[in-house]
Amino acid sequence: MALFDFFEKKYTDWTLDVDGKKQENVTIEAIKNHLTAICNNYNDFMILTPSNPIPIPQMARVCNFVQLCKDKETGFFHFEVGTIKADSKENIIIYGKDGLSKYSVFEIINKLLEENLIPDIENWEIAVEL
Repeated sequence: MALFDFFEKKYTDWTLDVDGKKQENVTIEAIKNHLTAICNNYNDFMILTPSNPIPIPQMARVCNFVQLCKDKETGFFHFEVGTIKADSKENIIIYGKDGLSKYSVFEIINKLLEENLIPDIENWEIAVEL
């Protein structure tokens, strides 16, 4: 633990799950470390879950989690956004995108944590629909 770690901003409205191990009080530094661990095959996946679903107004849906893993192409990530209908817990659709760089993933996650801003997923591939 670095001397000034207590100064790092903690995102208490989010839970981080890395390979099945949940962590509260998410930090940007933890995200960076886990992204590197995924790139280096030390971790398989990472899931971020907001304490309250994030509205996606243009789709009448809400985001209830995001997850990522290593892409098939070395050095890139596969990113998924889990959504449900805004007025129910049904109609689950998970949107996915391949080929994202570490920088792109970090930028998406930073906007999620700082602004509750979901990326524009309307043109993303539907990975799962239930």
